Amino acid sequence: MNTSIPLQAVVLRLREAVIAAQSQKDQHQLTNLVRVLDLLLEVVYAANDRLLGTLLEQLLDTVRDTIHGVSWKSDIPSIDTIIMAIPADTTLATGMRSQARLLRDFLTHVVTEWARTAYATDPVHITLDDQLGATTYGADTFAWAAEVASEQLPHPIPVEVALDTDGYMSVHRIAT
Repeated sequence: MNTSIPLQAVVLRLREAVIAAQSQKDQHQLTNLVRVLDLLLEVVYAANDRLLGTLLEQLLDTVRDTIHGVSWKSDIPSIDTIIMAIPADTTLATGMRSQARLLRDFLTHVVTEWARTAYATDPVHITLDDQLGATTYGADTFAWAAEVASEQLPHPIPVEVALDTDGYMSVHRIAT
């Protein structure tokens, strides 16, 4: 089982997605990119990775400026800049394994926000796999299992959090 996603490839794909959404003026995709980049920046800030933070901030600034009609204001990092900043052998899974607490906090935040929106419940209790074991779909998507519980919910809800190299993140209820 392949358990690593090259971080360089993720950032390069995010760059492509920003450029495509900007050129097509795709408001839906731009809004999705804001969510994904905001979440990734939270993780990067917590890890105190300034270089990666700067790259993601530039992409986020570009997306926000495009939404506000001033896309000329921002600079998209070049492919060379990304390649020089992130070594090709740096993997998302390796970084996440070495930052298990950070990954747990990130996934807990994502699932908590999803539960608040989907079920209008607060506070919620999130249970993640103790090993934070990710399943893979092909070579480009990681998924983690979690369970949401709340006093307002009659039964715990099993969910899956998926993150792919296209920058898409989703939370889905798992059918039982």
